[in-house]
Amino acid sequence: MTTKIPSELSKRLQKAQAAWDNELKVLKTSVLTFEAFYNVQKRKEAAAASSSHCGSHLNVEQQKLLEGVKNLQRDVRSLRQEHGSHLTRIDADLLGLYDWTREKVASLRSL
Repeated sequence: MTTKIPSELSKRLQKAQAAWDNELKVLKTSVLTFEAFYNVQKRKEAAAASSSHCGSHLNVEQQKLLEGVKNLQRDVRSLRQEHGSHLTRIDADLLGLYDWTREKVASLRSL
């Protein structure tokens, strides 16, 4: 005997999965953008270090860029932590759905 899962729970699960997929896609795009920016900044720093005629203005500019990269890295870490909580929520929803389904099947079998 099979039991159909109520459409409300199914819809909720689909919405949660779609939201997770979208958030994961946004996170991946952000990480790739941050990595590309970081690589460009590293190349600029290497080029600036190799040229001996750099002035103090360039050092100030480098400090600003380095601070920006550090801020971006901090943002990436916080985004990863935020998405980890979404995964935990989805896992909890799935476990709740599993428990509910198991209870319904058990009650139907007892009839």
